[in-house]
Amino acid sequence: MEIPKSTKTMARELDIDLDEVAQMSNKHIRLTAMEAVSNLREVQYNAWEEREEWVHENYRDIARARQEPDWEANMKKMLKDTQERAVNRKLTGMTKGAHRSLDWIEVPIGTWFYSHSKKEIYKYDRGVFECYAAISPSPGLIPDAPWRFYTHHHLKVPHDDIVRARVEEQDEMIILTAVEQPSVIWRTVNDIPLR
Repeated sequence: MEIPKSTKTMARELDIDLDEVAQMSNKHIRLTAMEAVSNLREVQYNAWEEREEWVHENYRDIARARQEPDWEANMKKMLKDTQERAVNRKLTGMTKGAHRSLDWIEVPIGTWFYSHSKKEIYKYDRGVFECYAAISPSPGLIPDAPWRFYTHHHLKVPHDDIVRARVEEQDEMIILTAVEQPSVIWRTVNDIPLR
């Protein structure tokens, strides 16, 4: 089997002898890879300790070169800051969880939707919902004609009880012409190309 040029380049950068790997059995390759992953996890787990040691050695050398008299106090402060950052990193991981990319999203089926409880219609347009309020005799009152809506909108997360609807758009108002029975209104999209 021909080894790709990119694999050869990566092997050179990582100091891996491909001739030696070619002589290994699949089981031995798998065991070696698992051991490398285990070592990586251990290094990641102890990274802050190693970082602390590295900072200490480097700062001591720099302080000697500058002839700083109180380098040990500064060093203690730097080590304390490093430890606090490590703790904060761990706490962030515990409270926010692992971050990863989306592998699916849900998009609505249709364009217009109606909420019975809110007496509002929603238009799905380019990833956001535009909310249109029902025309009422004066602001704050219950709409007298919950099938007629203003033409201006604001962006809003739709209410839970939305159903698909059909509307007629006019210059001065939007008229609700039909409301469908509750049905599935979301479609899952999971064929997002990976980069």
